[in-house]
Amino acid sequence: MISLSDGTRRLSFDIEGYEYPDEDWLMVRVTFEAEGRTKTYSDPCIEDFDLERIVMELDQVYDGREDRADIYMDEPYFYISCRRNKRSYDLTLSFDVWDGAVRIRTISVTENMDRRRLGEIIDGFEDLADIYTGEEAHDQYDKIRTV
Repeated sequence: MISLSDGTRRLSFDIEGYEYPDEDWLMVRVTFEAEGRTKTYSDPCIEDFDLERIVMELDQVYDGREDRADIYMDEPYFYISCRRNKRSYDLTLSFDVWDGAVRIRTISVTENMDRRRLGEIIDGFEDLADIYTGEEAHDQYDKIRTV
């Protein structure tokens, strides 16, 4: 699980698994905590290869090759932004909450962090990419579904 906090709000991101067998869409679970309340949302809004793309683009900011990364998914529900400042990074996770075809609201949390913390976040996305990309991931899904 990957979590960001701005001091008063927390947004946590995790993958529940594949939406359907032999497909690329992953069920994203987003948990938002604010003002003593917690709300969890799930949506198949990213594809498995998006996890590798997230790692690649965040790595470019981490390594200093880029000053920013704005990562949009095919489905417009999930967005990641990373900005390199002089001595820190601002990482934003945003998730659109929908009711059918109507967007109700966007939840977004930005955490200002040092390079070590950004590396931890990238490692978290890399761990998810290792789990959910390639044939092995689909084989694991098939085993889980047949139990």
